[in-house]
Amino acid sequence: MRSLILFSFVFTLQAFVSPLAKANCLTQHLSEAIELNRTRLPLYAARSDGQSRAISQLLIAGERLGLLTAKPLEALERPLRDDGVSILCEDLMPMRLTPEYQAISQPAFTMDFVADTTTSARTEVLAAWKLGGYSALEETADTWLQRLGNDGPYHCMVHHLLSSVARGAALAPGQIVRAEAHSKGPLAKKVIDTFLWEQIELLSLARKIDQLAAPLQAEGLSIICGDVPPISHPELSGPTSHLE
Repeated sequence: MRSLILFSFVFTLQAFVSPLAKANCLTQHLSEAIELNRTRLPLYAARSDGQSRAISQLLIAGERLGLLTAKPLEALERPLRDDGVSILCEDLMPMRLTPEYQAISQPAFTMDFVADTTTSARTEVLAAWKLGGYSALEETADTWLQRLGNDGPYHCMVHHLLSSVARGAALAPGQIVRAEAHSKGPLAKKVIDTFLWEQIELLSLARKIDQLAAPLQAEGLSIICGDVPPISHPELSGPTSHLE
């Protein structure tokens, strides 16, 4: 009888655990991105005579690699989620916001792709972060985004990562303050810094993907650019949870 009562108590307690505490938003985000790109791979390949296949495969491989680091980071974040502070859910935009598939989204583009444009992005954002903290990191990422905005349909993967970094840096101070209310400020900072660093380190892979995609994007193919959700600034939209 005592065992039955204990089982009933545990079952009831689990039923009232916050969905936020159970959320693994980074794993969900990457898994949905992999599924989306798997679905669109043959569609783009058909429109590009197979030229886009290697790009899609590289993108999916990068997302699978991200899954390997997602689990440890989500485990590290779990005590924060138990207290209602979900850094990853707030930082990431839901994949459902990704535009509907549209193979050709624009006319052919005449501006040349310049691979060296983003060469120093990683070095500059890391230096700004080291010298000026989150505010400098956000400002430098935003500066890069403005620069890339003048380059037509190119550099979409680098743009996506820098947009995510800028959003994460903007949200970070408030997330740490909320975590400090539960005596977990240092843990929040560790989660935030780890996630920001991982995204910045992916800029090299992003540059490679952008370089491969550029000739097809110049022809109007919406690969990469049309396959990621728009990332809004938190001051304009507020935190967006994957649970919404």
